Amino acid sequence: MANQRDLIADLCDGASDAETLATIVHRVQLTWSDHTTHPDPTPLAALFGVALGDLLIRRVPGLGWVLLCDHQRCELAVAHATAPLAVFPLSATAQHWPDLRREWVLPYVEQVVATIRADLEAEAID
Repeated sequence: MANQRDLIADLCDGASDAETLATIVHRVQLTWSDHTTHPDPTPLAALFGVALGDLLIRRVPGLGWVLLCDHQRCELAVAHATAPLAVFPLSATAQHWPDLRREWVLPYVEQVVATIRADLEAEAID
């Protein structure tokens, strides 16, 4: 993850806001899709998935990276320290990669942040 963070910092000139990330994701995805033979998108999806997860962590106190496992596999996720919720930004990025555009990144961040905050508020009320 440290290498991926370094790459994102270089691509974004050190900026770590959602607008900058969305712009870079869009530019890289368009470059990828312009290739006649598409290279394996897994490393790119992971790179931007880590960046999205880090962005979510900065936006919502109490979130952090975890490794969640079931009987078949383990996956990196962003989870809350006290509330039973998890988000899978690497999977979301990989799932949407073929059509990933700037217009996906910003709403994704806003929707996830709003949903987590609502869940945390509901937890606090219960």
